[in-house]
Amino acid sequence: MGTQPFYQPDLAYIHDTFFGQIAESAAREILTRLDPAAQPLVVDLGCGSGILAEQLTNAGCMCIGVDYSKSILQIAR
Repeated sequence: MGTQPFYQPDLAYIHDTFFGQIAESAAREILTRLDPAAQPLVVDLGCGSGILAEQLTNAGCMCIGVDYSKSILQIAR
């Protein structure tokens, strides 16, 4: 893939805006299957704009988000 950025800021914004509801729904489902007390540290690979990471943190987990796109990580922060 080289060093070309995958998501430029405009595409990162579109991804977060238009796919955010899907990610929120998926995050809620994941949280029903996860016991934060049993998994206090979660690494979210491909975290995108951080929707799952935010919900995991709110549920009591320490979450580390990792994504290839610097632009979408800026949204996650």
